[in-house]
Amino acid sequence: VVSNGPHQQLNPVLSATGWNVDSKDAIETLLANGGNSFLENSGVSTLTMALFADDQENNGRMEWQLSLFSLQNNQALTVRLDATSGEVLESTAP
Repeated sequence: VVSNGPHQQLNPVLSATGWNVDSKDAIETLLANGGNSFLENSGVSTLTMALFADDQENNGRMEWQLSLFSLQNNQALTVRLDATSGEVLESTAP
């Protein structure tokens, strides 16, 4: 045990059954929203993805966040998706 004490959850945890978009669908959406072009221009890249269920944006949505990072040109592409509807919430392209 590292520590023992009271814990306060700052962001509400959303229902674990509230997401309909699986990881494969999320990656396909990333590729369709700039990911394919990013990979063509950037070469070898690292993909990271996370499913956030704690309403970090205070919008009541469970969200996927996917990012591609190019080590060759130091560029990045990040896409945030609504994990229930698949709606693209934000996309940042180089």
